[in-house]
Amino acid sequence: MTVVDSKTTEIEPNDGSELAMAIKPTQKPITAQLSWSDSTDYYKVKLDQAGLLNVKMTAYMDRMYVQVFDSDLYEVESWSNYYGGSELSGKVKQDGYYLEKGIYYIKVSKAYFTASTGKYKIETKFSKTSNNEKEPNNGLEQAQKIKPNVQSVTGLISWNDSSDFYKVDVSKTGVLNVHMTVYQNKDIKIYDRDGDTLLDRWIFKSSNTSSDKWSTSLNVKKGTYYIQIYGNTGLYKLNVKVPEMLPKSPKAKATKTKVTGTTYANSKVTVKIGNKKYTGKSNSKGAFSIKIPTQKVKTKVYVSVTTGAGTSKTTKLQVK
Repeated sequence: MTVVDSKTTEIEPNDGSELAMAIKPTQKPITAQLSWSDSTDYYKVKLDQAGLLNVKMTAYMDRMYVQVFDSDLYEVESWSNYYGGSELSGKVKQDGYYLEKGIYYIKVSKAYFTASTGKYKIETKFSKTSNNEKEPNNGLEQAQKIKPNVQSVTGLISWNDSSDFYKVDVSKTGVLNVHMTVYQNKDIKIYDRDGDTLLDRWIFKSSNTSSDKWSTSLNVKKGTYYIQIYGNTGLYKLNVKVPEMLPKSPKAKATKTKVTGTTYANSKVTVKIGNKKYTGKSNSKGAFSIKIPTQKVKTKVYVSVTTGAGTSKTTKLQVK
């Protein structure tokens, strides 16, 4: 009988979650094996932030079973009997999981009702997500406040955080415009302050290679509203606008060298001429004076003001 070294790089024993071999979120390939006397391997991955964990498996055997668990050993997903590899030809499969910060386990075992044994390779790659939502925001009482016309939020629906809620305070009767950029299919619901559903919509993403933009408008009265986002895991972007809540445009006039006028007190004033912008600030009484490069008579000038409620429409002027 001849024994050939299988040249594995896994660290034994790793036959249970308590003995799991620690690997990095982005881990170079580890060579391991399943044998008659060692039919299960566990790997432990610690994520310091939310993101996308990609698990890549190469099987040099006919059948193999892969499962991913959270720290409480609830199954995230399983891959069952999908390989069909051989000693000479490895079969590759990989999948990605949007997960929150925490500890996860990858379990590799012989497939049920088979005697398949052999080598395999496991590697992982982690990509952090750019979401800036404030957790927890998983219900109406925990809803994250988002200011119309001002804030834009990037959220993440993950395997262990399947729903996000946002609170919108509308100070004037008008139109609530909701805009989303979706990278996977999503559901959106809009509720009034009593929890009654005003909108329930499935947003279908038309392409797997690019984002889709979606928007809707609702006539609303002054009050509080809630937006719920759920559906397929992955990122989304959300912003809401209520034009009636925007500040009024400044009163202004333009000469060849300056733009003067009145608006809200202690607010940012922006003057746009062509592709150039010039900014200043109004005083405690709302007056402002902004110097500009010498302009020709009848040059078009656009003036806006930005307050805590957003940026106004522009006041259109001509240099006199």
